[in-house]
Amino acid sequence: MGHPFDAGGRVKTSVCPGYTITLPEVYETCRALWWRKDGQLEHLYDDPLTPVMRVCIDYLASAISETERDVMKAQKKKFEAEQRRHG
Repeated sequence: MGHPFDAGGRVKTSVCPGYTITLPEVYETCRALWWRKDGQLEHLYDDPLTPVMRVCIDYLASAISETERDVMKAQKKKFEAEQRRHG
């Protein structure tokens, strides 16, 4: 069925992000992502990663990158406005 999207193309959610980050699955995905960034993910678990865990890690990494891009865009926009204002 898919997810409803807002005007900016982001998925709408009815779940509080503060609650979501307390879920064990989210915590474990965050932990695995940091191990992957250090190149040590294969040492974190005794068993191979499941396909679902791989997708969760990729999805989280993508969401973090998107957030970083949004922050950078906002900073650039603010900087350019300041430059125009001060000539």
